[in-house]
Amino acid sequence: MLILWTSAVHWLEQHQLPCPFKAWFYLPCPGCGFQRSLLAFMKGEWLLSFEMYPGLIPLLGLLLFVLLHIRKQFTTGASWIQSGYLFVTALILLSYVTRIFHHFQNT
Repeated sequence: MLILWTSAVHWLEQHQLPCPFKAWFYLPCPGCGFQRSLLAFMKGEWLLSFEMYPGLIPLLGLLLFVLLHIRKQFTTGASWIQSGYLFVTALILLSYVTRIFHHFQNT
């Protein structure tokens, strides 16, 4: 099982998609770093994953909660999901604004 996981991670490392937004506008998009962060997460490098793309781990947690809510139908699950989406969106936008600010500061 571990060999299959390792080979899947290796395959994903070799087949990452390029960002068209970055190619066209020479700026990272709000999703830039997601693939590298996911690979770091899959390797168990969770701190590095969070540093690369802070929204990934909360997003994965939220997706897990959505799947549990679909299965168990929690009483207040829908409001938790809505709050979770707002939190993850705010986290992604905040990290994106920070990244853009640093990009222009370093040029």
